[in-house]
Amino acid sequence: MKNIKFYLLALVLLVTSNVFAQNTTVTGTVIDEKGEPMIGVSIRLKSNPSIGAATNLDGKFTIVVP
Repeated sequence: MKNIKFYLLALVLLVTSNVFAQNTTVTGTVIDEKGEPMIGVSIRLKSNPSIGAATNLDGKFTIVVP
């Protein structure tokens, strides 16, 4: 009986840790109205402005969103 409780507890801890540790990577390209890439544009999360990125010379960015 003790072994079953231990394995159930371990399973619950493993499942919940994976749920909270998931991140999503968002990539994109910022262009102007002419279709040209915009360099150095800041991208920030609305929900957490401390997380952000800037576009490179091709207007591309990558940001990891929790």
